[in-house]
Amino acid sequence: MKPKEGLEGKRVLIVDDELDVLATLEDILETCVLHKATDFDRGKELIQSNRYDAVILDIMGVRGYELLDFSQAKGIPTLMLTAHALTKEDFGRSLERGAMAYIPKEKISEINIYLQDILNAHQEGAGKFGKWFNRLESFFEERFGKGWLQKKKAAYQKYVYWLEHRDFLALKSILDQKGIAMTEAKKAVCVPLARSVQMGFVAPDAWQKYELCKRQLSWYRSSSHAGQALVVSSFELDEDGLRPEAVIKQSRFRTSSLPGREEKLRMIESPKYQQAKPREWENIASEDPDLHDKWLKIMGVRGVSYEEVFISHCAITPISLNRSIL
Repeated sequence: MKPKEGLEGKRVLIVDDELDVLATLEDILETCVLHKATDFDRGKELIQSNRYDAVILDIMGVRGYELLDFSQAKGIPTLMLTAHALTKEDFGRSLERGAMAYIPKEKISEINIYLQDILNAHQEGAGKFGKWFNRLESFFEERFGKGWLQKKKAAYQKYVYWLEHRDFLALKSILDQKGIAMTEAKKAVCVPLARSVQMGFVAPDAWQKYELCKRQLSWYRSSSHAGQALVVSSFELDEDGLRPEAVIKQSRFRTSSLPGREEKLRMIESPKYQQAKPREWENIASEDPDLHDKWLKIMGVRGVSYEEVFISHCAITPISLNRSIL
């Protein structure tokens, strides 16, 4: 079956602010039932009010990532078509946010082939790196460099936001409208940091509930962020006025040496640490060492005493304070 035949009668929405691109796509996808939009508002309206077999989105000119959120909320296979946003970062961002394919406009003449690829993959429940990517792999290697995909897959990145209650509710409302769910960390506040969690949050009262780390979490209760909600996202949020307070990335940094016990103890004597530490921080309960020993074993850590872990945690704190992380 030829691609054009397989696409016959398929309902496809195209959103792009370049009229010549729309005209070109209309010619190539002549067997499809096409709807077109040249701006975000009209694109959003069409996605929300119609049923489509596929959506093709520009990125830069029409707020493509926001439109992608709406198409994903309805489960529509979506293809990102771009020229100006042709970067490794946008490739990763597109697929992370749910796009089935990321196609350079240089390959627009073959759009019917890629569209058929993603429709087949969607029907079969296949992964995103399917036939469309195999066809373009050499193009991306030439553009981004050999081995770029392995580096991209290995990269870990999280955007951190601290929000007042009203701002958190406003963000949650926007995300709900887009069909984007946030994973709530009800007890273990580290859940949003997991690679598998696309977007998570920790409500202010959750910092009180996790018994294993209740003492450690006293740093939150004594910080300037006390009472705020923590939102951690695998992609940068587009909403107006939101700026991440921190971006967590993998680092290639390797220290030439680690501080010994005496050096750690000197670091703990830092006036800044002594003034900043919460009252509960050094109130170690009798059961804490056993609980943490069990946890360290679960994590595969052997031969490290609880005292050593505690001293290391205390020694790191003055460095964090000096770098204004806390």
